[in-house]
Amino acid sequence: MNIEKLLEYASIDAEMAKLNLAFNNEPDVKEYKLQSKRYKDASDLIGKLNAEAEDLINQINALQDRYQEALSQLNEYQATANEIEDENEADFYGKNVEKLINTLATLSGDCSTLGKRIAEVRAQTGKAFAVAQDATKSNAELRAKYAETTKRYEPEVNSIKARLAAASEGLGDALNVYLNLKKSGVKKPIVKINGENCGGCNMEVDANTLSRIRAAGHGRCPNCGRILYEQR
Repeated sequence: MNIEKLLEYASIDAEMAKLNLAFNNEPDVKEYKLQSKRYKDASDLIGKLNAEAEDLINQINALQDRYQEALSQLNEYQATANEIEDENEADFYGKNVEKLINTLATLSGDCSTLGKRIAEVRAQTGKAFAVAQDATKSNAELRAKYAETTKRYEPEVNSIKARLAAASEGLGDALNVYLNLKKSGVKKPIVKINGENCGGCNMEVDANTLSRIRAAGHGRCPNCGRILYEQR
């Protein structure tokens, strides 16, 4: 591992991070990204609500089918009730009629509950749609300013990108390790050893690892995985 070259790359990468931070803190950029997030969040919510509404409608249709089936059975029982003479048979029919009436009441209540939720989902969808429309309108007004700010930063961004590309030549696996650490959320993927501690996580490095790092001039922290180097 060419630690000096990797440190050069990390230094240029830090410049890019600083520039990106400055760009993202520009008022026009912050507002544009805020409205973009509002639109995305509203669109995602609309998608979820539409899926829920579809499921609710399927559920209520199934309940209505069961309601009609139970109602048909009840009508059949009531139509033949006057023809029943046997007491036991009459008692059997009476219990079934009571059961069907209770089933119809339960199904009706379930349909009412689902109907209320469908109304709530439609109201929430309407609000989310209004937010999406407002965010779209705001972004349309901000787009020109965002593009202007982007253009203003573009020369310096391109310059740093070119320097990064030049600094990356010959780094090979070392660069992959560095970039993977960054991708996983590690800040400052390459740090120097402070005494016997990692300069990133501040955990003590065991004696064997420390000895290998000092012999090679670099290594990996066994705790956080950062690339460690010893300043000479």
